[in-house]
Amino acid sequence: MISYFLLVVYMFLSKLEDVKYQFSDLTVNVFSPNKIVFCLLLLLLGFSFHSLKKIQNIIKDNKKSSNTLGIVQLEVKAKYNQGFRDFIMSVLVPIISSFSITDHAIATFVVLLIVQFVTYKFYVNSSDIFPNVSLAIWGYSIFIGTETKNGHCNGDSGKVWYVLGKTDEIESIILSEQKMVPFGEPEYRNNNIGVILEDK
Repeated sequence: MISYFLLVVYMFLSKLEDVKYQFSDLTVNVFSPNKIVFCLLLLLLGFSFHSLKKIQNIIKDNKKSSNTLGIVQLEVKAKYNQGFRDFIMSVLVPIISSFSITDHAIATFVVLLIVQFVTYKFYVNSSDIFPNVSLAIWGYSIFIGTETKNGHCNGDSGKVWYVLGKTDEIESIILSEQKMVPFGEPEYRNNNIGVILEDK
């Protein structure tokens, strides 16, 4: 989502800076590479935003399922959003700065998709967590916690959990004990992702 947004803004601003460009030209040569790529980026940006809102709704619905999924007591560490800075500097920044999307729109768009796919495959096949930068910007951060009590149906004291919590509540979440609900289906035994329950 961040990549698409930055590229859309870059393409738009580059046309604003071009004194020779007339916006009346939008209706001329509709199927130019730049216009096709711009429309595809807008489409993907819209799809990404829709997916983000869907994830937020799943998180909210998950909190209501505490009776079914169980509640886990956690001791939350001081670490949160690990790997975000490295991800932004090593993936997002090069995508924007290494290629000229206005000069080579289709080539840059294809390379963007390849880089995203390779990055996805890397994270799927590694123990690192995928930094969901968009979700963090939109209000949720990833915290690391250790299970302290047998509060889960498969209680496993000492188990490490990655939990989603409100970004604006970071100060009250870190270095504290929190209750959380496991994220996903109950039969998924290896699940170590959860959502922090908010105080009623």
